[in-house]
Amino acid sequence: MLDIAHDHFGGFPTADVHNGFISPLSRAIHSREPVTTLNAILKPSWHWRYYPEIDGLRTFAVLSVFFFHLYRNTIGGGFVGVDVFFVISGFLISSVLLQDIEKRQFSILRFYQHRIARIAPALFLILVLTLAAAALLYSAQDFASTAAGAASAAISAINIKLLFQGDYFHISPDAQPLLHYWSLYQPA
Repeated sequence: MLDIAHDHFGGFPTADVHNGFISPLSRAIHSREPVTTLNAILKPSWHWRYYPEIDGLRTFAVLSVFFFHLYRNTIGGGFVGVDVFFVISGFLISSVLLQDIEKRQFSILRFYQHRIARIAPALFLILVLTLAAAALLYSAQDFASTAAGAASAAISAINIKLLFQGDYFHISPDAQPLLHYWSLYQPA
């Protein structure tokens, strides 16, 4: 019988341990106790930690969207950056929710309270600064359009406003500085 070197992770082979996380399947395989239910194998063990890889993915996502908008006619693939952001958001939000569920602390109200507390300060600062700049730079008609966008962004309804406004790529971005706010409300 092959003797596998075990380390300080409770007798689990080092190869099965990734940054302190032992997979539930590995836990079941290497356990000396019999596995009686599927839940014993699939029991989640979510412990939040920092993933430096996510910062690299965020950089890729930001640059792909930035260059797509900068050189829209020559560089494609800006949608990939948006998709990467959605995947990152889904992973992070799911991790937090699963950890709360495991601790029996999940509350949808608390989830949205945390989300609003994190997003609202920056959202309202940008809305105020954008409206101030629009008042100085835009015509009355463009300012009114920007103000309507700010009002709908403030109440999380900018997606509905943009839906009835027309095609995303045919709306003049010069008169729509809040055009990208639709993405804030997708993962929620």
